Amino acid sequence: MKREPTYYVVSNPEPPEDAALHVLFSGESQTKPLHRLGPKVYDYFLIHTVISGRGRFTAAGRELLLGPGDSFCIAPEQLVGYEADEADPWRYCWLAVTGAEAAAHMRKAGLTPE
Repeated sequence: MKREPTYYVVSNPEPPEDAALHVLFSGESQTKPLHRLGPKVYDYFLIHTVISGRGRFTAAGRELLLGPGDSFCIAPEQLVGYEADEADPWRYCWLAVTGAEAAAHMRKAGLTPE
């Protein structure tokens, strides 16, 4: 079944100087087959959750094949890449956060680069 590509994002780019945790943006996309991001390094945390379809995420020399219900978390200064499957490209949603306590919140949630 062919799904038409979509892309929606809502931005909140101006964090207060003393923000403990700040949402930069969030969104959802039905990607095109083989849609690719990276290799790339971000300067914020970026969490993706796969809604449908399939794709692969690469970080720290590991490649993970992901599908519906799977999530991946990108940490700042981590070299990553991710790509939609050719036959069944993923639809995912994402949330980008930053702030003085962002790393601590990610660790408490069990979201680490490993």
